Amino acid sequence: MKVPAPCSSRRSAQDFNDRRALRKDIAGRAPVRRWMLRAALLSSLAPMVAGCTNAMLASARGSIAAGNYAQAHQELEAALQNPSLSANERREVRDDLCATEVQVGPPAYSLWRQHQTCAAAAREPGSVSGERLAKIDAQLSAQYQAQFDRALRAGDVADAVTALHGYRRIAPAGNEQSAQLEQRLWAAVDRQDRSFGKRKKAYIRHALAALDADYPGMQLMSQRAFKRWLGRDTSAAGVPTLSRIAISGHTLELKVTDQHLKESALGPQKFARINDAFSVWCQCDGATHVASDSTGLPVYLARLNPVMARSEVLVLPWR
Repeated sequence: MKVPAPCSSRRSAQDFNDRRALRKDIAGRAPVRRWMLRAALLSSLAPMVAGCTNAMLASARGSIAAGNYAQAHQELEAALQNPSLSANERREVRDDLCATEVQVGPPAYSLWRQHQTCAAAAREPGSVSGERLAKIDAQLSAQYQAQFDRALRAGDVADAVTALHGYRRIAPAGNEQSAQLEQRLWAAVDRQDRSFGKRKKAYIRHALAALDADYPGMQLMSQRAFKRWLGRDTSAAGVPTLSRIAISGHTLELKVTDQHLKESALGPQKFARINDAFSVWCQCDGATHVASDSTGLPVYLARLNPVMARSEVLVLPWR
């Protein structure tokens, strides 16, 4: 029997190189094949996704027609998560979400929740939710104004500030009604300052005598020098943090930017010490009003407590 001659080493090397080149070619074409496979898969799924979307919308419409608004709301929220929604479908879903929340109402959907949902719907081109949003905002505005009035009658400045922040989320901060509410708020703060000031002079003298030791020479400063001291005391790494310093009688008015209000260094204790120093400077029952530069509303109200011989601070809602 004839035995085949063994392959030469040159032939074996050539075969090895050919096989390696083939593997490289296959590996190079693999990403292209994977991309083509993925594209084909997505293309085949597109009708299924569209069909699923149509089914969800049809089911939600059926629930709305049957008056089952809670079920419709769930179906609409699920449909809204579908990335295949067209612009018209997205507008329709958002409008229907607005309508169902209005139909169900509180407590399931508070007026503020309805405002947020209907505002999102009204931003869609061609939306029909604008009229509903206007009615919701009118109700919210009335509620916040009523809360504001009750708070002022009760002398609750913190609740009044909360109500005014809520009102401004609905109505522009610069409108006439908002400006009137802000004026009433500050007038209430001034009335409280005056009522706190109607205390026995002996207690106030005792408190000032106790504070003099902490702030020696403070009462000898001119107003200009005191403001310079205050600016240095509140500066962060040499950067001024107060956008306004004003003195009116027994009241020190400060405005601080929102950025600096976030800094822990400008907290209640800092402004309590500032009011201590101000009371020593004016030799009076001092009050310090700290307001946000962006909103104009009070954030901290510091007042001298003659019994404690120290200032105490009322911390108010910021926004």
